[in-house]
Amino acid sequence: AMSPRPSRQDGSACFYINSQSSRPGAKYRNQFWREGRGELAGEVLFSWYFGRDQRLSDGWVQPALRGEVELLLFCRPQTRSSRRPYRFCGRLRAAAVALPPGEEGVEGAEGWPPVWSTDGAAHVVWRLVDADALIESTHGAFEDVFGPGGGIAPMRPRGYGMQERS
Repeated sequence: AMSPRPSRQDGSACFYINSQSSRPGAKYRNQFWREGRGELAGEVLFSWYFGRDQRLSDGWVQPALRGEVELLLFCRPQTRSSRRPYRFCGRLRAAAVALPPGEEGVEGAEGWPPVWSTDGAAHVVWRLVDADALIESTHGAFEDVFGPGGGIAPMRPRGYGMQERS
């Protein structure tokens, strides 16, 4: 994924990702699911793993995690070809920061969303704010991006701890 760059005019940033990894057997994938429990029950969430040379401490990450920058999501449809265009998929809000055991956050983490434990690499869990409106209004475009059935799993993927870390 490309690092979002805030717009000088309105404080928003565009976030570009592939809806799922196009590499067979990729270790970390952008997975989308509908959360089944807690404060986020019913919301569409997705995991975003940092790419090479990206970290929680990057300058754009801190304001995004605190909700100080409006992130606009653009996804490329599932395909082996990178020639497909990106499509607008709505606004994002940080839902959680997922950290493996023993890994801590970074300086400046005040105002972050909850920290979830994970048995994978550190990543951010984003909430797709406009998911339901987009699903209802796009007449198949959402399936084009996320695959048959919308590509949204009915529950949280394995690998997350049951408890939020304090």
